[in-house]
Amino acid sequence: MLKHGVIFFSVMALAIFQFIVFAANGAWKELIFPIILAGLMFWFYRKPPAGYANSRKKHPKVKPSAATMAKLGQSKNGAKSTTSKKRKDYPFHVIEGNKRDKDDSDFPKYH
Repeated sequence: MLKHGVIFFSVMALAIFQFIVFAANGAWKELIFPIILAGLMFWFYRKPPAGYANSRKKHPKVKPSAATMAKLGQSKNGAKSTTSKKRKDYPFHVIEGNKRDKDDSDFPKYH
């Protein structure tokens, strides 16, 4: 990662040096296009066009469900109902399987 930073700053230093050399020689005609291009890039970076900026910020509005609104209403009131349960009561049924016993002779020792 450090290598990329060194390369970037080296290239930028050379570009600035070349810019100074062009300006010292009075070659402003060659510098007009890069200056305008850099200015436009900076301008659009700071203030993107309205259509592009708004499309990134807009998110679809999601309507909360009735259960969510009920929870929010409960938390705002501070009253929690003691009758509501966190889990539903389901009957527990054990299903008998047909696994072999561990003492079975044909059971492989290693898998």
